[in-house]
Amino acid sequence: MFERGVRARTGRAPAIQTVLRMLRNQAYLGKVPWKGQVTTGKHPALTDPETFAACQRVLVERNRGADRARKHEFLLAGLVRCASCDGVMTGERHRKKSGRTFAYYRCLGNRSGPGCDDRFVRAEVLEEEVRRAVLSPMVTARFHKTLRVALEELLRDQKTVQSKHIKALENRRVALDQKLRSVEARVIDATLSPERAKRWIREMTTEHDLVVQQLEREKGSDVVPTREDVEALVAFVERLEDLLLGSSVRGRRRILRSVVRVVKARRGRVTEV
Repeated sequence: MFERGVRARTGRAPAIQTVLRMLRNQAYLGKVPWKGQVTTGKHPALTDPETFAACQRVLVERNRGADRARKHEFLLAGLVRCASCDGVMTGERHRKKSGRTFAYYRCLGNRSGPGCDDRFVRAEVLEEEVRRAVLSPMVTARFHKTLRVALEELLRDQKTVQSKHIKALENRRVALDQKLRSVEARVIDATLSPERAKRWIREMTTEHDLVVQQLEREKGSDVVPTREDVEALVAFVERLEDLLLGSSVRGRRRILRSVVRVVKARRGRVTEV
């Protein structure tokens, strides 16, 4: 990008995080995030849903924070924080003179700043507590039933919202068609000057084209979940216990990242998941 002339405001090459935000930004799909929902914006899309979806798949597959190859793999890398000082806790592994390996999570606040005297947390203790905390509400039949009902309700609601939006766009397209015909009729009966009519027609035609583009995107959108998505998510949760026991450390970490936002620990115990 830099070689092609793209510059940050400082004149330097764009930062990696800036590029990542761009690649994940749904505004380029013509969408606008608002109050927890994603709606269709008035601006035209700069890319198509297929390209955007492919981009997200690559970002997940090559997520440096979740899947970077390391000398030692830690299940909660990037997820666990110190409940005493809110500092990041990093996984460490040391070998004793006896040859036994000792793995633990340590708060970086003990090194980089004052005010935190919390001790380390044994890795196996912390990881087992997190696994139980994640699984305990998710492995029951009642939870699976509640999850399915909630997802199906969400599915119905989002389909309703999409249908209403499509209907509003279709009504707007019909109204613009009628206005265009009305302008043409006024030119014919000489109640509107050709110069003024030309300006109105240009403005309405531009809006009409945008509405048609939005309709095409909305009707072809795969953002609204399907019943197959609901069944896939319920099946994933039903298999969660097996996945968190049988996968590789890297695989289990990816699963945890899909359901856990943060883990907090104090005095060698989990305080919040």
